[in-house]
Amino acid sequence: MKQWEIAPGSRICQVCERRFDPDEQYWSVISETDAGYVRKDYCEVCQASAEPVEGPISVWRTINRVAPKLPRVNIDPVNAFELLETFSATDPEDPRQKLAYLLALLLMRRKVIRYEGIEEGHLLFKRGGRRKVWRVQEFNFKPEEMDEIQEELSALLELDEASVAEGQAPQPEGSPPDGGDAGLAENS
Repeated sequence: MKQWEIAPGSRICQVCERRFDPDEQYWSVISETDAGYVRKDYCEVCQASAEPVEGPISVWRTINRVAPKLPRVNIDPVNAFELLETFSATDPEDPRQKLAYLLALLLMRRKVIRYEGIEEGHLLFKRGGRRKVWRVQEFNFKPEEMDEIQEELSALLELDEASVAEGQAPQPEGSPPDGGDAGLAENS
């Protein structure tokens, strides 16, 4: 099978060399040359007046989608880990288990904890140079759940540090008031 190497959109018009605005529609043309396949992008104005491309293979209209830059959330790793310990030690049916999983992913990304593997539906991780291995129940979130869980976790991470340190982390709506055990499930 022949491998095609086609450059992604340049986000710049090939004729007027103007950078496309966010959400601006533009035209892309792929043609074959002696050097291989070439992609050229044109703004609306230049596409109408540009010299026709010889032997175009594909022509389509697209939109310059620019992903919004999300602000980096500053978290206190100590408090975040304490929340992780508290939430992951709750009953497996407790909604805070989902928060624990998302928090574990966030802390892995920030290199506060280290991924060790998956076992029986649980994410295994270590913290620092410790020998202890912690377990957090694994989840596959539905897209519609993700926004709600992220908002809830963001609200929890913005808490006053003293209330978290004193073990007074708030509970999501509908959770049992007991809060579960104080530690994560250990994997010996």
